[in-house]
Amino acid sequence: DYIKLRQLSLTYSIPKKIYTKLKMSNAQLSLVGNNIWLIYADKRLNGQDPEFYASGGVAMPVAKQYTLSLKFGF
Repeated sequence: DYIKLRQLSLTYSIPKKIYTKLKMSNAQLSLVGNNIWLIYADKRLNGQDPEFYASGGVAMPVAKQYTLSLKFGF
């Protein structure tokens, strides 16, 4: 048994008064995190990621990944 935060996505729309000064039609900032937190795992797993452990430990553990993106419209 386990609980895992697999994906978290945050998006911020930049206020119109800021991007119109820069002659843009829109602007956004986004941050996405994948596999960022193993909230709870059964004590028998000894802190290991259950997805890695279930494969017999022969595959690479699932890595954390963060993506920051900017969107601008002109």
